[in-house]
Amino acid sequence: HIGVPAPKAAAMEAIVAFLADNHLEAYAEIFEETGYDDLAFLREMSDADFAELKQATRMKTGHLAKLRSRARGFHLPLPLPPPPQLPPPPPLQLPPPPPPLKCEPEWTLLAEPQAGRAQAQSVPSEGFSRTSAPSCSASASASASASAS
Repeated sequence: HIGVPAPKAAAMEAIVAFLADNHLEAYAEIFEETGYDDLAFLREMSDADFAELKQATRMKTGHLAKLRSRARGFHLPLPLPPPPQLPPPPPLQLPPPPPPLKCEPEWTLLAEPQAGRAQAQSVPSEGFSRTSAPSCSASASASASASAS
């Protein structure tokens, strides 16, 4: 590049790098000899322009197709390798659920209920007073199974 202005030399270096990146470096010298030294122009060339380039550089048809595709930016990315196979995670071990609680309030008889009233109420309405908070305990079946283990 002796005697070539710096901007033109830099432009040609870009062409040489582009050709090398696409395994077309064998054409670098003929590109310079025939004046194809501007990568921006190469990217904007029409199909007719590429046909002229093929004739001027004696480029093989497959190489021209690759050059045109890569110059226009339509190259497909390489496929990604499959992700590594990881072993399955161990099964999740949860502790057993706590036994259900049975809560019953404690009632104190304040007075005798009136005669003739039904006594089948779950919560007395008359004559009783709640003396403390409900006492809760594990149900009998849950307590038996818990004490067995």
